[in-house]
Amino acid sequence: MERRTHSITFLGEDPRFLAALLDSMVDMVIVANPDGTIKAVNRAVLDILGYEPEELIGENVGKIFAVEVEVEVEVFKGTSLSQLVKEGALRDVKMTLLSKAGEKVPALVSGSVVRDEEGKLLGVMVIAHDLRKLERLMAELEAIRGLGRELVLAADKERIIKMTLETATKVLHFESMAYLEVDESRNELVLKAIMGRPMPKEPFRIPIYGEKGITAVVARTGEPIYVPDVTLDPRYICLQGYQLRSELDVPVKIKGKVLGVINVEDEEVNAYTEEDLTLLSTLADQMALALENARLFQAERGQRELAEALAEAITVISGTLKLEEVLDRILEQVEQVVPGNAFNIMVLDGGKARVVRWRGYERFGVEDEVADLTLPITTYHTLLKMAETGEPVLIPDTSADPHWVRWEGWDWLHSYVAAPIQFRGATIGFLNVDGERPGQFGPADAQRLEVFAAGAAVAIHNARLAEELAESEARYRLLSEANLGGVYLFQDNVFRYVNPALAAMFGYTVDEIVNRLGPLDLVAPSDRPMMAEKIRKHLKGETTSVRYTFQGLRKDGKIIHCEALGTLTDYRGHPAILGTILDVTEQVQAQEEIHRRAREMEALYHLAEALASSLDLEEMLRSACQTLCEITGLEGVAIHLFEPEEKQGYVLSKVTDFRLLPITFTEEDIEGWGFLPQEPTFLEDIMSVPCVPEFVKQRGFISGAFIPLYTRDKMRCFLVLASKTHHPWTEEEKKLLSAIGRQVSTAVDKAFLHRKEKEMQERLFQAEKLASLGQLISGVAHELNNPLTSVVGYAQMLAQDPSIPERVKKDLARIQEQARRAANIVQNLLDFARKRPPRRELTDINELLRKTLNLRAYEMKVENVKLLTQFDPNLPWTMVDQNQIQQVFLNIIINAEQAMSEAHGKGTLRVRTGTTEEGLIRVEISDDGPGIPPEMLSRIFDPFFTTRDTGTGLGLAIAYSFVAEHKGRIWARNNAPDPGVTFYIELPVEKGEEVSWAEETLERWRREKERERSGKCVLVVEDEEAIAELLKRLLEEEGHTVDIVSSGEAALEFLRLKPCDLIITDIKMPGIGGKNLYARVKEMDDKLAQRIIFITGDVLEPSTQAFLASTGNPFLTKPFNLARIRELTRELLATGSSSLNCGS
Repeated sequence: MERRTHSITFLGEDPRFLAALLDSMVDMVIVANPDGTIKAVNRAVLDILGYEPEELIGENVGKIFAVEVEVEVEVFKGTSLSQLVKEGALRDVKMTLLSKAGEKVPALVSGSVVRDEEGKLLGVMVIAHDLRKLERLMAELEAIRGLGRELVLAADKERIIKMTLETATKVLHFESMAYLEVDESRNELVLKAIMGRPMPKEPFRIPIYGEKGITAVVARTGEPIYVPDVTLDPRYICLQGYQLRSELDVPVKIKGKVLGVINVEDEEVNAYTEEDLTLLSTLADQMALALENARLFQAERGQRELAEALAEAITVISGTLKLEEVLDRILEQVEQVVPGNAFNIMVLDGGKARVVRWRGYERFGVEDEVADLTLPITTYHTLLKMAETGEPVLIPDTSADPHWVRWEGWDWLHSYVAAPIQFRGATIGFLNVDGERPGQFGPADAQRLEVFAAGAAVAIHNARLAEELAESEARYRLLSEANLGGVYLFQDNVFRYVNPALAAMFGYTVDEIVNRLGPLDLVAPSDRPMMAEKIRKHLKGETTSVRYTFQGLRKDGKIIHCEALGTLTDYRGHPAILGTILDVTEQVQAQEEIHRRAREMEALYHLAEALASSLDLEEMLRSACQTLCEITGLEGVAIHLFEPEEKQGYVLSKVTDFRLLPITFTEEDIEGWGFLPQEPTFLEDIMSVPCVPEFVKQRGFISGAFIPLYTRDKMRCFLVLASKTHHPWTEEEKKLLSAIGRQVSTAVDKAFLHRKEKEMQERLFQAEKLASLGQLISGVAHELNNPLTSVVGYAQMLAQDPSIPERVKKDLARIQEQARRAANIVQNLLDFARKRPPRRELTDINELLRKTLNLRAYEMKVENVKLLTQFDPNLPWTMVDQNQIQQVFLNIIINAEQAMSEAHGKGTLRVRTGTTEEGLIRVEISDDGPGIPPEMLSRIFDPFFTTRDTGTGLGLAIAYSFVAEHKGRIWARNNAPDPGVTFYIELPVEKGEEVSWAEETLERWRREKERERSGKCVLVVEDEEAIAELLKRLLEEEGHTVDIVSSGEAALEFLRLKPCDLIITDIKMPGIGGKNLYARVKEMDDKLAQRIIFITGDVLEPSTQAFLASTGNPFLTKPFNLARIRELTRELLATGSSSLNCGS
């Protein structure tokens, strides 16, 4: 495919570097002109939205946004872009973009405006991150989690197949999706379910070992196969009428055995990715686990039912040796479990079947016919078939069976099921059940009847032997030994007889048991009290027939699970217990395996719920750790979390009671992370691995597993599992733990994103709070300057009076000193509240820190503070206001000195510089003082907040404001578990043209010879009476005539009636203020307007600065110096203008 070229053609004579930089970004970048037309886009925009450069350049931005966008100069209406232009920045706003094909593309949008040096809007740059992959991933994970939750309870194979394919349709695109099951008896794949096209009418089968069929290869090898273009693969089988191109096949296997294959096909070439393969493999693994659980469950249930049926038959044998009673009991049992209407037992003798027992036929009036019924089996197909095959016969509807022989008076018989009674491979009779409804019997009834027929065979045979041998003990031995289960007879706590099957079951010979061992010798110690109590009750006649399970003890010490049946009998004139024992170990183990897997699935479900329901990092890690403990049962389970840049880590484990505890990393620890495995690693012997910590080995752990947890392609956590016994890791365990690792990684990533979002919100809240407080402080400072002006002015005038005693003058000096101190506090407030941008120049932050530390060198020496520095020699220079950033460093350093001195009279100050992964300059200033209480960390940057009795509480607030003006960030964190606190300052690296700023003072000069002056008329416009009287008194001492008015309106009225040589006016007043008064006077008398002196309490307000700069007139800031007033009035009255146009 032809490579698209970029369209970045701005910002410099050679845009190639910037173009390459933007085109390397995976996110979309759009640059728009002030009129809303697109100026440039990067390659990601073209690839994701499907446009060519010429289709976008010059077009309105509304072409690629999913809402109507009306554009005027510098205003983007209808979208969040208007917020971008108004506020200068846009951060993580979810919006929708439109592709060329009309597809809506959800994106997370950020941006900023671009202005020139004069503040004129040049354009807007927007960065959009495509959210489709993330949304798809979340949907896929939710679908997999839902499937796992459903499969935990599923025991039906067809339902499991259907649920798995339905889940796959939610997360994969396809034209056809099918599941083919392995038929081991025929070595074929059989189509069991299909989606996307109809099920074939004829069974669809593929030979597993044939030459054709990609699915057959997967079934043979047990490995997935992806074919991007099936037309190039000769193995592909094309069904008539379907033209598909891509095929993806994954095996459904458990313990290496392939159960089937999931087949997905699409009409597009190369339609699937590695992610699709991984996702489908995950679904296949879940499906395999559920199918195996269902098989075990069904097998266990079937085996239990068969065992119960066989046990009942053996109980019948053990209870009586009379043939008539045996036959009656067999029919009683059959009637209870097979829903028939009439029952009979036939005995085969000489090719003829004769009814020997029956019940239920009297209801239909045929009891006489049944009583004497003898049939030649060659005439009746069902009897002959059973005799020859030994298999049961099921006829759901006799009217539809061509071989059924119909008798007169038997029209009521519509359903039939029967089983041969066989002993040692020979058919000795038949067990028949008749029904009056079509479909009354099913396969399960035939299977159940077959079991009872087997029991009937043993019962009939044993009864015949008993009759023939006349209850001979020798013949009884033959009877019991012919039994498939273990048969015993014990008396006086000693076995008097056991058959070979029972002896082999427990690993003995018959001679080693009979007259040597008792029943408790074959019972595990834990079950012996229970067994002894049951034997006691049985021998006392409290129970006549018992059935119970217990744990048996073999000769080799191995434990087996047994089920016992016994009945009280008489042996040689004394009470004894006669019974059988079955080995049910396999059934018990199968049931335990089902329960274990059910617990695993339930634990995974609860883990998924916990991870999805909370964004709290500690809570999520605790859930993961507890789930792993529950599933694995291992002695050691821990999750480690680390943040290398801040040398801070955390650990959560069973030892920490599942609480997240902080730990500090050393430089050696950080270097050691490079040797950690990057993939899940499972070790049967950890002693041979060098990267395992020594303390792990010292605690006696032998086997272990290491699972890295990645967030945003970076390993931020790792999971450790350890066992104190040798633990061979199975493939199922590896897959399960790796899946949990991926699940926890996703959750941790979400938690980190949530934490970053929360930090951004806190920073925004802090900035808004400081902005609001700044407006308040500006007004308060203006109001404070008015009374301070009066205090300072009158104190100066009194001090100049020669009649004032020297002691009083000293008191006046103290008043001036304290008033000046108050004025400095007000000035600090104004510095905090000012809105002017920092005056920046290219600066070496390392050098600026050295100068700042030199300023405090003497104080640190006096306070016994040890200084340790670690400056990055390759730290880049950046554009900063040196005074502001130095003030930030000073405020933090002074606070640290005071904290360490108050805590223990000494301390260590550590200053470190470096760069972050994002390319920001980072300065770390750390002390070993008492630290900051955790509940106060969020308030330390609030104005006026302080933890000490002294200080204004403005130092850190001013630092926060200065850093924010530089588009940086500042925060603090306690050094737990070590003492002290560390302040972090991050500044962006900005390369700009260095500007040398001159001091903001004009050259002051005086005339060599003071001109002769005479008294002049001065008008004072001031709404503060004390300040107005102070000025009048001062100027009258200079020989001038002074008039006072309190508003701009009164001043204009005065000027209409009387001429004036000089005006002194406040800027802020009710009604017409100083600004409007100046404009009116300029209209009346331009020369008089040049002889106006302005007074202000807040010269730092931007509008006031702009006004004073436009007039060029002198101004005074409150509180002002009386000598400066005399100097200005003399000069203005002498020359008509002043060179001293800066405030005092």
